Amino acid sequence: MTDDLFDAEFADAARAIQRETVAHVVRQKTAAIIRKQSRLQLRRAKSEETLAAVLPDRLPAGYSAHIISAGDVDALSFVAHIAKHHRRLDEVLISSWCLALPDIEWLEQQQSANRIGDLRFYCGEILRATYPDTYDAICRLERAKKATLAISRNHAKVTLIKTGDARYTIESSANLNTNPRIEQTAIHTDPDLHAFYDAFFSAIHCIDAKNRRQEQACRT
Repeated sequence: MTDDLFDAEFADAARAIQRETVAHVVRQKTAAIIRKQSRLQLRRAKSEETLAAVLPDRLPAGYSAHIISAGDVDALSFVAHIAKHHRRLDEVLISSWCLALPDIEWLEQQQSANRIGDLRFYCGEILRATYPDTYDAICRLERAKKATLAISRNHAKVTLIKTGDARYTIESSANLNTNPRIEQTAIHTDPDLHAFYDAFFSAIHCIDAKNRRQEQACRT
């Protein structure tokens, strides 16, 4: 009887330790996520501040700027700079080998606030396997009719923006993710250049469309 009681108390203690261990791990992960988000927000703020110091608020037609950064300006900061000085971006096309989930979340937030209209993503073939969270987030937007996604053997880093009569083309060495590397970017307001890239990307054949249609069929 005593042994049974001891075994029961031992089992209860073991379960309590296990619960506390799991809770501790969860708290550690939560704290790490908060620290990471805080660092990302701070980096984004500094990145946008740096860019604001070298670019005019409104880029006039026929304007080009060439910027090389020492790892302190992220690709998405150029979109944020343009968005800050327009009521709404009607369409944003992003071509990138890979994308980071926080950047997709920022774009989705802007879209939910009606600051961005249609989103068009053209990504490299590594996206699904290497960045599954990002891939799933874009697919969710696509199912909600808020975005389109085309996967191909793509390594081009180009962003196109339509807003009213203005057309922006951003050519960059940087993928759409946050990284402290030296990157080169050129931003243009030439509508012919925008139309050239738009026509090219619109003609891309998506190598992943069949997989997504099959997955959608399984969900329904």
